[in-house]
Amino acid sequence: MSTIRLTVTPELKKAIDYLRMLEYPTLTDAEIVKAAVGTKMSEAKKAVKKTVIDYDDSDPTSEELMYNAAKSFELEDEGEGEEPFWDETKLKPIKLKHYV
Repeated sequence: MSTIRLTVTPELKKAIDYLRMLEYPTLTDAEIVKAAVGTKMSEAKKAVKKTVIDYDDSDPTSEELMYNAAKSFELEDEGEGEEPFWDETKLKPIKLKHYV
């Protein structure tokens, strides 16, 4: 285990006091710094995981393409149980005028 020595500047003291007031009322200054560094590290790991893309160089089969398309667009069977997004009772007929 290694140790780190920090000089408590007014900015650092403000930040520690702010964190103590919001999230860590029972922790010491050193424990608050450890918690803040750990939180920042977990956020950075999550950001790295989001940017890493699994790349597959193989050519997908037609079944895989159809499965992925259906999954991405959430296609269902020909509208079973679906209501239309318009109300057919409120549709008005079109009156065409003849211009000669």
